[in-house]
Amino acid sequence: MRTSMLLLLCALVVSGRAAASELSPRGLLGLDSQATRYGTSYETVYLLSLEPRAALQLGSLELSALLPLSTSATYPTFCCRLALGNATVSALLREHAGSVRHWYEVGVSLPSSYWSDPHASSLAATAALLHDAGRYLPETTTLRAGLGAELEVSPWLALGVEGAAHYWLRADDALDPLLVPLRATATFQWAPDWSAQARYLGLTRVLAAPGTEERFLSELSVAVAHTWSGSRLEASLSVPLDDSLRELGMFSVGTRYARSF
Repeated sequence: MRTSMLLLLCALVVSGRAAASELSPRGLLGLDSQATRYGTSYETVYLLSLEPRAALQLGSLELSALLPLSTSATYPTFCCRLALGNATVSALLREHAGSVRHWYEVGVSLPSSYWSDPHASSLAATAALLHDAGRYLPETTTLRAGLGAELEVSPWLALGVEGAAHYWLRADDALDPLLVPLRATATFQWAPDWSAQARYLGLTRVLAAPGTEERFLSELSVAVAHTWSGSRLEASLSVPLDDSLRELGMFSVGTRYARSF
């Protein structure tokens, strides 16, 4: 009897510690960088965007904040510009049911780029057009809501889909205020710490200004990631598929690093 009571108490202690560890907060620091090259009718733009991020994880809920920065140079003028992006906060809720993982996210970007050169902010927003231009657009507040899901087809393959709505509140006018990005992914896990991912991204301008020629933009990207000791490093290459951005000769190379503690 005493032995069974002792085993029961031990089981309760272990389960209590496990539940407490699940609810205990965890921190995450990350840095996303993206180098983009594209051309216009009179210059070629080389741009580097940096997005430092801090997050707090409370079980399945993640609260994060980031402040984007960008620096650009143009040829043949060799003019260099620095730009502060729009401060962004978001909340992400993750859930898991069997082989399916799904998540919901809401966020907002506030127009902190007001203190930057508007032209430098516009260059950065053009480079991030298919990723999230609202983080750089001058004098623009962006409201976001999105959801996604990923299905683990096998131990080495997972398929995912994600959709969102980005609503721009601009101080000057209402050009292209609502955008809907859709993303499809295929993740290949060929080793415990290594994975590769192919991504297709489509961006639809639901409410576009009169005369807008292209209401749909798309991009294809590939990425390789390595995970170790609470850290994750990813390198990616992105190429647009639509005619307007291909005529600009646009392509991007990015890295993403995150460390949890």
